[in-house]
Amino acid sequence: MLIFIDTEFTDLRAPQLISVGLVAEDGREFYAERADVPLEACTPFVRREVLPLLGDPAARRDCDAIARDLRRWLAPYAARPTAIAFDDDRDWLLFYRLLRTHLPLTISGLPMGGAICREAYEDFFLQPGMRRHHALHDARANRHAYRAHARPALSA
Repeated sequence: MLIFIDTEFTDLRAPQLISVGLVAEDGREFYAERADVPLEACTPFVRREVLPLLGDPAARRDCDAIARDLRRWLAPYAARPTAIAFDDDRDWLLFYRLLRTHLPLTISGLPMGGAICREAYEDFFLQPGMRRHHALHDARANRHAYRAHARPALSA
C-alpha cells in the first residue's frame, strides 16, 4: 500500500510542522493543521503562501492530538507493509518526528524521486479549489501524478 504525504512547515533549514496531509491509494485521507503555529519561525514565503490557506476548524489541533489522530488513521495499514511516499525529505522527517516511537515497523518511507509525472502534477492544480502549498492538496497532487507516471504507455 502506498500513502502519499505532504507537509507544510515554517522554513527550510529548521522546519517545524504547520500542517500535514496524507492520501492513501484506497482514497482515504488525513489532514491536520497545527493550532499553535510558531509565527516567529515562519519565513516570509510561508507567511504569504501557506498561512492564508489554513483555517479549517475541524483540522486544527496541537501536535500531540495530531500524532494521536494520525496513529489512529494509520492503524488499518499497520497490518501489512505500507510505504509513505514523499517528494521532500522534510516531509518524512516531520512525519517521523510526529509519530516518534509509535511508528509501526510495517510502515516505511519511500522517496518518490522521479516516480511522478511533473505535467500531471502541474495539471492537477488547474482543478477548481486545488491550491499549491496546502498539505492535503499537494498530497492529492502527488497521488495523481504518481498514478499518471505509473500508467502504461498507450500503443499507437
